[in-house]
Amino acid sequence: MILKIELKLDSCPSRGGGLNTWMFKTAAHLARHGVSQVDAAQFISSQAGDSARPGEVERQVEQGYVAATGEEPVRIESGEFIITKKPRTPQWLDRDDALIREVVETRRASIEDIIKA
Repeated sequence: MILKIELKLDSCPSRGGGLNTWMFKTAAHLARHGVSQVDAAQFISSQAGDSARPGEVERQVEQGYVAATGEEPVRIESGEFIITKKPRTPQWLDRDDALIREVVETRRASIEDIIKA
């Protein structure tokens, strides 16, 4: 699968030329295309070669997958990537029409008030 996507990826820069950014963006791109984290880490390692410091590839793959999937950070155990899902909290409260009416009726504002605010 990586071979098909590889054509869409930027080439790997050298250290000091945006290597960490490239690894992060590449990991996120591969995550969005369904590539496993193990395969992504192997691919990125093969492209970065000796330019990557120890642990750098794994850290950037972890962060790239978190950014792309919204899942909890990955921890490596026995050479395997494990994703622990965090419980999702709703971003918005449930709509409360009675409260909306109360606020609108008790805190009326003119256009001038809004502009001043």
